[in-house]
Amino acid sequence: RYDRAVISTVLTVAQELHSGMDHGRKPSGLPERECEAAEMLALQALTHLLADPDRIARFLAVTGLPGIDLQLHVHDPEFLGGVLDFVLQDEALLFEVAELVDCRPAVLASLRQRLPGAAVDA
Repeated sequence: RYDRAVISTVLTVAQELHSGMDHGRKPSGLPERECEAAEMLALQALTHLLADPDRIARFLAVTGLPGIDLQLHVHDPEFLGGVLDFVLQDEALLFEVAELVDCRPAVLASLRQRLPGAAVDA
């Protein structure tokens, strides 16, 4: 399991989003609700990663972030986009997270586009 303070921070941010609190994270020109939904899904995915020591270790290795820095990044839409990128690259993980958040994998992929740093479709 991961540090309780990090999990608490992730859950607090998710609760803020769910309560409709906006901290200026909405990329310009995108519907606010879709951005918040994408952030919420990314936070739920991150919470799922934090529950598995091997998976969170792999995530941290891929991102290059020390574990302590997670708390500093959970408010960052680009970081949250990176969480969804990580999920989308692993089919088994994608299906786990989709089941966890009760949506189709295609919805996760679609909402990923609502956060900064998404690949542009050609």
